[in-house]
Amino acid sequence: MKRPLLALVGTAIGVRLISALSLMVVAQDGARNLRMGHLILDGRWHEALTLYPVTHPFYPMLIALGEALTGSPLLWACLMSAVLGGLAVLPLYHLAKNGWNERVALISGLLYAFLPAVVELHCDAMLEGTFFCLFFSSMALAWSAVETKAWPRAILAGVCAAAAWLTRPEGAY
Repeated sequence: MKRPLLALVGTAIGVRLISALSLMVVAQDGARNLRMGHLILDGRWHEALTLYPVTHPFYPMLIALGEALTGSPLLWACLMSAVLGGLAVLPLYHLAKNGWNERVALISGLLYAFLPAVVELHCDAMLEGTFFCLFFSSMALAWSAVETKAWPRAILAGVCAAAAWLTRPEGAY
């Protein structure tokens, strides 16, 4: 990986982690995700999957895994959201580079890294960081699979697309 791209990824993750340190109030959706994760960890799947408003289960399942590993679901959820949200700059960069050029890709990545509304979503226990990472990855992998005629990338693109849909309904796009 080139240094500018590595710096861009580090910056995107760093901005989100620093923002997560300032989190004072968990958003309503974040609280629901944490509750769903806890119910899943307890094996109360029906209750978790019918918790109002009903949402897709992949992100709460990741929270449950993190709660089992760390004992701190909020810390895990915020860390996961910040890291995956920051990592989403990689496929976004590659999409922009393949569509235009490296300069456009770098500018797009910088805008994504510092866009306040996106950073705010990725510093809370919200599923958007995970969704962006999976959704952008599925698009970049699909594009790459078509260009290189590499079927393993196509399969991985499908896996990312399915995981994006299991995270958020817009993943069906």
